[in-house]
Amino acid sequence: MVAKQTKKKPAQNKGKLKLEANDEKGFSMMNAYEGAERKDIYFFGIGFAILLYAIFLGVAFLSYLYTGYVDFSLLDGGGDYDSHLIRNVCGSLGAESAFFFMNNCFGVASFMIPLMLVLVGLRLINAIQIKIVKKFIVSSLFMLWLSVCLAFIASFIPYFDQSFIKLGGMHGIIVIDYLSGCVGVPGIVCILAFFAIGFLIYISTKTIEVVRGIFRLSFLNKLKEKRRQKAAEAAAAAALAVEKTAAAQANDDNVVVVGAGDDDEEEGDDEADDLENGEDSDEADDSEDLEESE
Repeated sequence: MVAKQTKKKPAQNKGKLKLEANDEKGFSMMNAYEGAERKDIYFFGIGFAILLYAIFLGVAFLSYLYTGYVDFSLLDGGGDYDSHLIRNVCGSLGAESAFFFMNNCFGVASFMIPLMLVLVGLRLINAIQIKIVKKFIVSSLFMLWLSVCLAFIASFIPYFDQSFIKLGGMHGIIVIDYLSGCVGVPGIVCILAFFAIGFLIYISTKTIEVVRGIFRLSFLNKLKEKRRQKAAEAAAAAALAVEKTAAAQANDDNVVVVGAGDDDEEEGDDEADDLENGEDSDEADDSEDLEESE
C-alpha cells in the first residue's frame, strides 16, 4: 500500500504543476491584454489631444489672416497688452501662436503645421493607416521650400514690406538674404527649381519623364500635331460640305428634269386628245354631208 501511494504522488504533483502553469499563462495573458489596452488608451488620448490642438491652431491661423492687422500692432511690441483688444477668434493664445508661426517662423507655409499635426493625431488614434514618418518628412521639406519661395516672391512686392504677414516668415527672409548675397537672383531661381524637382521626384518618379519632355521641347511637337489635326479636320469638314452641296444640286437637277418630262407627257396627252376630238368632229361632218346628199 505504501508503494502504491508513493507512485500516485508524482501524478498529483504534475497535475498541480499544470494548473499552476495554466494559471500563470492566464495571468500573463490578462496582464498583456491590460497592457495593450492601457497602451491603446494612452495613444488615443495623446492623439486626440494633438488633433484638437491642430484644429485650434488652424482656426487661429485662418482668423489671423483677417484680424492680423489689429493683432499685429498689439503683439509686435512684445510688451503687455489688453487681451480684450485681440480680434482673433481663438483669443490671445491663438493670436500669439499665429503671430509666432506666421511672422517669426515660416510665414504662410506654417499652415502645413496643423496639417501635419492632424495626420499625427489621426494615426495615433488609429483612424488611418499611413506611413507617418514619410508623410512628416515630405510635409516638413515642402514647408521649408515654400517658406523660402514665398519670401523670394515677397521680396519683389513692396506691399509685404509693411504688411502684418511676412509671406515667407523670418526663416524665408533669412535664407533669401543669405542666398542673394552668395548667388544672386539667378542662383536663387536655380536652387529653388533644383529642390522643387528633387521634391517632386521623391514623391513620384514620373517627374523625370516630364522634365525630359520639357527639355526635348516635346510640347512644341504636340502643339504642331494638334494644329495639323485641326487643319486636317477642317479640310475634311470642307470636303464634306462640298459633297453635300454637290449632292443637293444633283437632286435639284433631277427634280427639274422629272418635272419637264411630266410637262411633256401632259402636252402629248393634250395633243392626242385634240387629235381624237378632231377626228371625231371630222367623222361627224362627213356623216352629216352624206345625209344631206341623200
